[in-house]
Order: sequence, then C-alpha cells, then structure tokens
Amino acid sequence: MRLWIKGTFSALNGGGDLAFSTDALGVNQLPLEVVTFVTSTTPANRQCQLWVRFPTYSTAARSVYMFYNRAGQTQPPVTAPFGRNAVWSDYVAVWHGITTDSTGNGFTLSEIGSPTKSTNIFGGESWVLDGSTQYLQNAVWTKVLWPMQMECWTALNSTSGTATYHSQGGSSGWDAILKKTF
Repeated sequence: MRLWIKGTFSALNGGGDLAFSTDALGVNQLPLEVVTFVTSTTPANRQCQLWVRFPTYSTAARSVYMFYNRAGQTQPPVTAPFGRNAVWSDYVAVWHGITTDSTGNGFTLSEIGSPTKSTNIFGGESWVLDGSTQYLQNAVWTKVLWPMQMECWTALNSTSGTATYHSQGGSSGWDAILKKTF
C-alpha cells in the first residue's frame, strides 16, 4: 500500500484520522492499532506501522478501504470495538517494541538490565539486548492457558551461539522471559 503523506489530502501525523472498513462508505469499520504513523516531507523520515484485524473472508470479494483526512475522525479508545485491543482479541499478549501489552490483558513487560532501543525496519522500536544481562520479563503469566504458541520477530547479529526467546519457571514463580543469549 502506498500512502501519500503530503498535500491537501494528507493523513494526520500520528494516524489519529485513519480508519479501515470493508465497505466504501466506512460503515463496516475494522479494528485498528496505530503503532507508528509519521508523516514528513522528507521520505527517509516517514514511518508507518499499522495493524488491522480483517474478517475471515469467504470466496467472495475481498475489498478493504482505508479512510483518512476525515473531519472529526479520531482513533477510538483502546477498549472500543474498533480500538487497539480488538485487533488482538485472539491473542494473550502482543508487544511492538514497547512494554505495553497491545491486547489490553495487562501483560506489561519489565526491561531488565537497561536494554537499548533501536528503530526497526517497520518504523517502530525494537529492543537491543546484550546477550548476557539484558532481557524482557513478565512475571504475571498465571492467567495464561498452557500449551501456548509464541511468535517472535528477531534479527540476530551473530551466526553462532543460541537465542532464548522464552523461558518459564523463575525463582519468583512462573516467569516468561524473552532473552537473547550468545
């Protein structure tokens, strides 16, 4: 998708006026999370990371419409039917380079060992872990039903060693840890 971000019909910086729908009038709105939406006249400074929950399609037409530059349009509250939490209603926890859980389930991460931040290829933030003392932790996994599937996008800077993305059972009870170790 290509977004024009300058001129008379530009979307608002921050994405506050963005909306997605399955119909041309915008009646059947889809849940949307705006992680990053930066408009700029300098192409290298433009960033966009959007997550939209699409319906399960049959074999019929699969049209999706994006709306922006609509007077009075703002992002709904995260708990609204089309807000951030609804995008991830089938997930236990989701993070996009920030410690806040996008599902609204309250699985906030703690940064242990002061990991640094870096801009990722999607325009959002990522953590840079030292492979030894830095990791992310959530110690309230007691609400999670097991077994569980975990997905993680990574970029390793070494071709040797191991990378641990999940471990459980810490000294303080059940911990879930995303940790890069080499």
